[in-house]
Amino acid sequence: MILRTGPGCASASNLPICSDRIAQSGRHQVSKVLCKSCGYEGESKTIVRGSLIAEVLLWLCFVLPGLMYRIWRESTRHKVCPRCNQTTVPPTGLKGIVILLVIAVVPLAYCTYRVQRHQSQVEQELGQLAGQIQSLCNVDRVCPQSMDGWERTADGRLRRGNFYYSTSDASRAFSLYYHYGPDRDIWMEGGVDTAPQRRIDNH
Repeated sequence: MILRTGPGCASASNLPICSDRIAQSGRHQVSKVLCKSCGYEGESKTIVRGSLIAEVLLWLCFVLPGLMYRIWRESTRHKVCPRCNQTTVPPTGLKGIVILLVIAVVPLAYCTYRVQRHQSQVEQELGQLAGQIQSLCNVDRVCPQSMDGWERTADGRLRRGNFYYSTSDASRAFSLYYHYGPDRDIWMEGGVDTAPQRRIDNH
């Protein structure tokens, strides 16, 4: 498939350069081709391999496979002759791949930022609560059994939102933790004359 140039085109270093093919009235420049296989002369056709239906199903069911399948499809984008479908121009889907990667990376980076920010806020609040409880332990020589705004759970712990509190060692020690989910907790442990210490449990 050979790119053709119209009137007003000059050649420099064996490459056709058109100076009078600039878009007019909002229309984009159109490149014409001459197919060496069937002799067709006119506009080329862009095709992309793969199935649009399969892509839609992957996007609906699984985000990552859908994204990977779309990136692969964009990498196969190329121009062919609309009459005989002869492919003589290499794939030109790099721009689409870059756009898809940006679309994927930006939300991922934002979600990572939100998670890290939330964890920082939780750790700050956890440290403040542990410090307040530690002060009560040192003053009363025993850790508190109840606190305003906290409710008691069925297993005897105190709860406020995702924060949980319990005592041990004859109420001379306490455990305070924030429950992220089934596989992660952030703990602060302290007690009478024992400074709170932080630990992370990954189940």
